[in-house]
Amino acid sequence: MFQRILRRDLMSMLKSLSRASAFTSLVLALVLSVAIAQDYSEAPMLAEAAGLQEIPTLLERIPTNPLVLDMAEIGKYGGPAIRVASIDDNFGWKYNKAQLFDYCASFGGEVCPGLVANWEWNEDGNAITMTLRENMRWSDGEIFDADDIMWWWTHIATYTPDPEGAPLVNGVGGVVAAFPGAVSYDGQPLVVEKLDNLTTRWTATGPNPAMMHALAYLLHGPEEFPEQWLGSLHPENQGYADDDVDSRVTQWAEHFGYMQASPYAKVQTVGYPTMHPYMLEERTEGSGSVYVRNPYYWAVDAEGKQLPYIDRIEIEKIDEYDLRQAKLFAGELDLANTPTYNPWRLADLPTLLENQDKGDYIIGFQEAARAWAPQLYFNQSGPMNNRLYMQNRNFRVALSIAMNRDEINEVLYQGLAVPWNVAPRPGQTGFVEGLGTLYTEYDPDTANALLDQMGLAERDAGGFRIGPDGNRVSLVVLFEEEAEPAETMEMIANYWEQAGIEILLRPTPQNEMYNQRAEPTWDIIGWYGEAGGFYLTRFDKWLPGALISTQGWNEYILSDGAEGEVPPPHAMHFRNTFFQEVLQSSSEEELNEKFQSLMRQSVYNLWTTLTLHAPSAGHQNKDLRNVRWEGVSIEASNHYARMQTYWWDR
Repeated sequence: MFQRILRRDLMSMLKSLSRASAFTSLVLALVLSVAIAQDYSEAPMLAEAAGLQEIPTLLERIPTNPLVLDMAEIGKYGGPAIRVASIDDNFGWKYNKAQLFDYCASFGGEVCPGLVANWEWNEDGNAITMTLRENMRWSDGEIFDADDIMWWWTHIATYTPDPEGAPLVNGVGGVVAAFPGAVSYDGQPLVVEKLDNLTTRWTATGPNPAMMHALAYLLHGPEEFPEQWLGSLHPENQGYADDDVDSRVTQWAEHFGYMQASPYAKVQTVGYPTMHPYMLEERTEGSGSVYVRNPYYWAVDAEGKQLPYIDRIEIEKIDEYDLRQAKLFAGELDLANTPTYNPWRLADLPTLLENQDKGDYIIGFQEAARAWAPQLYFNQSGPMNNRLYMQNRNFRVALSIAMNRDEINEVLYQGLAVPWNVAPRPGQTGFVEGLGTLYTEYDPDTANALLDQMGLAERDAGGFRIGPDGNRVSLVVLFEEEAEPAETMEMIANYWEQAGIEILLRPTPQNEMYNQRAEPTWDIIGWYGEAGGFYLTRFDKWLPGALISTQGWNEYILSDGAEGEVPPPHAMHFRNTFFQEVLQSSSEEELNEKFQSLMRQSVYNLWTTLTLHAPSAGHQNKDLRNVRWEGVSIEASNHYARMQTYWWDR
């Protein structure tokens, strides 16, 4: 039997509700009215543990005003563990995450409550007051309140162990630099103040209409950094002398550097306090991990059942695509997670559909935030012999229109993809009709004419173009050797060689891509992009000075001119327009208009381009319910997000 308790503390909830705007209050009232009318219940395993006094009662574990999650069907508790195949261990923070705010249904769409119960904007649109849920707790039972936000703000988001050094943009201390709008404005941190135990106010120096979207995408928020675990490791708590910068830097690098303290790493530590619906129970390096329900999880369904419904998730790390597919056909996988490319190759779709009954699964498709087909990054600060080509817009346009995207689509993607450029999708901020397909139509005649006009008309005996230095024009193309990207890059190389450009393909394992991209030895990278992503927050996929293909410019900007290479004036003007005009718009309407204008310039310049926008192809066990396939995915494989709502219909 489920433990039943009455709804409580209505006055506290109404007090919090009164802080919200009229519109927000109305929405919250409609949502919370469902919970008010319901008793609460919990999973049998937790009720038994509470009865044995191994954990507090449900009344003591959940907030006064828990989040009521919307879902297709009210579920039931129990059933076997969900079996997931993955190529890495990032499940814990990408598909099992909790945040201050969340997108209601689609990436870049309406923003809904998360850890924050309600919020209110000031009249000037530059400050937001947000109130957390009362009696919300970490997985170790410690209270999560405004003090957790303030500790994160001072010790993580705005902290640097060396005040004279560059911002820690590649570590967790780089939150301010990495998420403008969410925690910074016009290059400066917001002012974050504690008003009471549940309430904080976040203030920018000007109107900040992009802030809600930035907060909904904030990956390194306070919910990832429990003071009770990290406080004793922080450089400021080691007793170092005020002028002992070296010790602070060493301590930070050891315990708070990106690979030590990022969500990716932290969720792989058993016992690390989390706000996620599932917490890590065990992990075997290189093999897999097991997650179990968080007894303090702060969300319920419309009937008052504490989530999640299913007790355990078992992750098996399987790098080999063929082995994952064999397990799928044998009925041994309930889900599959491959974060940087499609879980299943669209080229294999006929075989995948044919084996659905045998493997007890259903194939599903979703418009993804990820592109799945490679995004092409033109290295404008790479090898000197080709830099002038990469920096020439006509050269980049010629490469784009020399590709037969329609043929790639038919051969590798079952005709399910669409040619698309790096531009917002319909319904997103900055969308412009026709912009996404600009420079995507196959036009080899124009491509050849553009290259000829650059002075590259002469060819050698092999049919390749000769550059001004008398050498063959030859490009090194780095790409991830996984799934469709590898096969797509081979087809792209063939198109470019037909246009007279020699291509030297360099396939690279996924785990080496991050290191290789920083080396100035490549001309183009073919890697995953964010075709359905919300470019207002994913500016690293299109903005010069943030792109992986403008590494020298990035270093110059981040070091304030001390390192790297000076970006050309037009690139700096373009970048400054984004930060100083678009993100500082006075309203959402103005923001959309300015972002549309900037996106037109972005596609015209073609700093980078996509090949195709393909749907995400995944699967689910036929007995799993509430697996979401509608909407634009919030993350790479959002149909596996919100797993706390999944349940077994058996």
